[in-house]
Amino acid sequence: MARISKYEQDITLNDKDLLTGSNYISGSVGEEIYSTTNFTLGSIKSHIEAADGTYSSFSRTLTGSELVDAFNGNNSDSITLVSVPANKLALISETIIIIKAATTGTTNYNANTTLYIMKDGGGFDWATTIPTTTLNADVDYIRFARRTGTASVLSNTGGPGSDIILGTPSDVSGCTITQGDRDVVLSVIYRLIDF
Repeated sequence: MARISKYEQDITLNDKDLLTGSNYISGSVGEEIYSTTNFTLGSIKSHIEAADGTYSSFSRTLTGSELVDAFNGNNSDSITLVSVPANKLALISETIIIIKAATTGTTNYNANTTLYIMKDGGGFDWATTIPTTTLNADVDYIRFARRTGTASVLSNTGGPGSDIILGTPSDVSGCTITQGDRDVVLSVIYRLIDF
């Protein structure tokens, strides 16, 4: 018989790693039928996130060309950060924005208005902001924002299935960025809940 203690320990986990377990087939309590199956860590993670609305996070580095290409002054200009399934409601808990103005690139941004990390179609009261003074900085800059309790009509949040985006609310002028090559790092904690 194989001894688990004899196997090399994997200290670098990723979503493609496999675990062996029991897959429920059918049956009532005490008479359940299972089959032995492999599960990826990614599928287990997705199941847990979808089942109970636990918090998730991501970090993404945006380059100057992404920002300059994406924001041309139109209110609909945006970059999708998280795709949200139709039956889920996304809630943004906190964001960290890092502008690497002194350590990357050579040209500062020239954004003409605030950008928002928000739900697509949502209002600014459910968003966290990247003010022009932050985005256009010529020094390394960090901004932390946490959402506090807010009550609102559901449609003001973008509603179920609304993606988390970087953009501007419909009641705010669209952002124009014509120059800049500094890295912008976004780190966002959010949750998806059943709706």
